[in-house]
Amino acid sequence: MTPYKAPLEGPRAQLKSELSTHASYNEWLSVSVSTDHECLQGRVGTPSKETALFAVHSSTSRPDGYVDIAADQPLHLIVSGLASAGRRCVIEFNTQFAAQERYLLKGGIADADSGWCRVKVINADTGAALAEFETPTQVTPAPTESPSWRQFMARQGCFLAPAEH
Repeated sequence: MTPYKAPLEGPRAQLKSELSTHASYNEWLSVSVSTDHECLQGRVGTPSKETALFAVHSSTSRPDGYVDIAADQPLHLIVSGLASAGRRCVIEFNTQFAAQERYLLKGGIADADSGWCRVKVINADTGAALAEFETPTQVTPAPTESPSWRQFMARQGCFLAPAEH
């Protein structure tokens, strides 16, 4: 997948991944940006529209530190995870970052009864949590489902309104 590059012109914000997985060779997370904003309709993305933003293994995100990201326009973020026993999760949402602000993505793969993949969007300067998403259950794809199977957020959890300053 092509790496994400913020537009050279126009407003930008900064985003840092503090996502994590367990220290296991077969657990990873990736965060990508898509120009397709149709997650409310259960989007199965066109791979050519997605660009890689972060790759996460254990507590290491690449690239590390803050990266520039487009601001004041809708972005479709996709967090994909893979854990042991073929468990997968995908959390995708539309958001809009405010220009000149800094944001953190926190969470990751967590073994808990309530879900196993979580993401929080946090304003890095104020500490305010802007949104929190979680896969509803730990689900292993049925043998009849394709490898590209995705677990989508509920309709009400997909859209995040523009961030307040």
